[in-house]
Amino acid sequence: MRYVLYNPFSGKGTQAKADAECYQALANVPAKTVSFAEIEDLRAFLSQLNAGDDIAVFGGDGTLNVVVNALPEGWQNDVYYYPCGTGNDFARHWGLTKDYKRSLDIFFAGKSQPIDVGCVTYWRNNIPHHRYFINSLGFGIEPMACRYAESLKYYIGSHHVNYLFALIWSLTKYKNPHLRLDVNGKTVVEGKMFVTSIANGSYVGGGMKLNPDADPCD
Repeated sequence: MRYVLYNPFSGKGTQAKADAECYQALANVPAKTVSFAEIEDLRAFLSQLNAGDDIAVFGGDGTLNVVVNALPEGWQNDVYYYPCGTGNDFARHWGLTKDYKRSLDIFFAGKSQPIDVGCVTYWRNNIPHHRYFINSLGFGIEPMACRYAESLKYYIGSHHVNYLFALIWSLTKYKNPHLRLDVNGKTVVEGKMFVTSIANGSYVGGGMKLNPDADPCD
């Protein structure tokens, strides 16, 4: 069984549901469409899937990030992804767009393959926490701009230009912090930082190719 999971709040809302239902109708395997709004505990939902089941995720970069962080330990099932968000940066790396006909052709003609997933460990109140990322981990002005872009959705809707407006606004507020980057115990960079990105995919911020040499399969 393939579970087609869609985020009703991604992008312009209704598009994710429409694309998911279209995909279910055209899929060459038994499929069931489920809204993320109907799932109380995503990790528990994924944990009950059988070995032969897989999931197709319809949403944006944020939706995909939520799924990656909810995957049960030892997960071996396939995960398919279809972009229905605002930025869709990870999908852009693979040539997927919101042109549903082209993206569905890629779905049906392609095959799954293992990819890298990054993990960041941080401490809060002296307690270590772990968070996974599938596209990139940004420092500096990038997360500030993403936060503003998310806020803009409530005022002007979900649009690709949200990230441009958010970046311009961030430039008026941002102050470069001091950064020291250690790799394998050695300091490789130290100084004032404008933006730093640990990349798995090539694109960030709704289409900026900040990391052209990134390879999720290396």
